[in-house]
Amino acid sequence: MFQYTLPVRTMINAKAVSIYILLSLFQHANSNINRCTESSCDEDICCSGIYVASCCPQESSEVAKAARGVFKTVRDILAGNRAREYERKIVFTILAAFLAALFGIFVTILWECWRWIGRDIANHVDINEDVRNRHNFDEVENIEEINNSIAAADFPPDWINIPFGTGYNKRKIVHGHQEYDDVLAAFQQNGLPHCRVLKIEKIQNPMIFNQFENRKSYVMEKYNGEEVTEFLFHGTKSHHVESICSSGFVVNFAGDNGHAFGKGIYFARQSSYSLHYTGNSRERSMFCAEVIVGKYTKGSKHLREEPVEGNLRYDSVVDNMNDPNIFVVFREASSYPTYLITFLS
Repeated sequence: MFQYTLPVRTMINAKAVSIYILLSLFQHANSNINRCTESSCDEDICCSGIYVASCCPQESSEVAKAARGVFKTVRDILAGNRAREYERKIVFTILAAFLAALFGIFVTILWECWRWIGRDIANHVDINEDVRNRHNFDEVENIEEINNSIAAADFPPDWINIPFGTGYNKRKIVHGHQEYDDVLAAFQQNGLPHCRVLKIEKIQNPMIFNQFENRKSYVMEKYNGEEVTEFLFHGTKSHHVESICSSGFVVNFAGDNGHAFGKGIYFARQSSYSLHYTGNSRERSMFCAEVIVGKYTKGSKHLREEPVEGNLRYDSVVDNMNDPNIFVVFREASSYPTYLITFLS
């Protein structure tokens, strides 16, 4: 963030100019009042204008009193009182000069600010360019490390045309294939037997798949090789589909539909429950995801991470310990969007 400081010299000069202009105006008014003498004083006219300081015996010719005469004349003119023509000209000339001086000070301050802003922007651009140049090689090395890691990973044998880098593919599963039938059966038998499935696609995203597999291996090792995952459903609106395929399920977006069991990513065993979060359009989308449920406990609204009990940190939380339907995880690496089901509601 930029910080701009107006030079002290500019501020002092502006004040000095203002004081000089005011003194000059008062002196000009005071020099004109000597034209009026006490013998020719018309109190209705003279004492209502800028000559009040000298023509009236009760007033002195001090600058401050002359200034009061100027302001009294302005007041009378605005009120429509009778005043001499040259009085009006003098007053309006003084006011115009004063306003012009103020405008000049304002322009000077703006110009100084612009000079300082321009200088800071130029310095900031130079700094950013230097930082960008210093990190170019680091970015190249990081990309190469990612690609090497992806190349060395073990992907499912049916993955084809594995995307390079951080991209993803959606591969349509052929109708009648065993994998298609298994996903379709899970979808329909868990509450949606009458929904017409248009297609089932398998998501191939090397980046988030690697993260998920690493987390899965760690949790399995913690429980001596026990099975720790389940395939669960996650309903979403159609405009979120591409984001999930690209980046996985993101914790920061969790809670848009409430978080009764913790601020995490929600999944359900029943597809009929996930249907409520797919929007109102006729064509809808639902993910069938592999989720690391591990050891779980009852969730609560205040949770922001896995609860800890003694030396055990749970891997997920649920809505009901006796017959859980809703599962909540708090790590993005704890789930992978394996299948995308497109259907008509």
